[in-house]
Amino acid sequence: MFPVCCGAIASSQSFSLIAFEHVMALQRQTEDARPQIEAILQRVMSKTEAELRERGWTDEEIAARFKKLSERAKKRSKKEFKKPSVDKVFEIVTRRAPTGTLRRKARSPRR
Repeated sequence: MFPVCCGAIASSQSFSLIAFEHVMALQRQTEDARPQIEAILQRVMSKTEAELRERGWTDEEIAARFKKLSERAKKRSKKEFKKPSVDKVFEIVTRRAPTGTLRRKARSPRR
């Protein structure tokens, strides 16, 4: 049997590992769904373009708006997901806050 402190650390690490695996699974699901997401975005963009034409937007205004949106989308899509090291995750999760940061705030009286 682990002492109480070791049990807390092991429990914290197991929760961290579960969270880590969950994030990796979500990333895989996102990558698998990317073609479907792109198809949906194309349909939405064509419907939006038709609605904007009905509202009286010119082709130049529509093109400028979609150019702005596509630049933002490209910027977001360029972010590459890098699988973090499990050891690095544990290091971050188990680190201690510097003395006097959170504890000081907890001790200060509420007004």
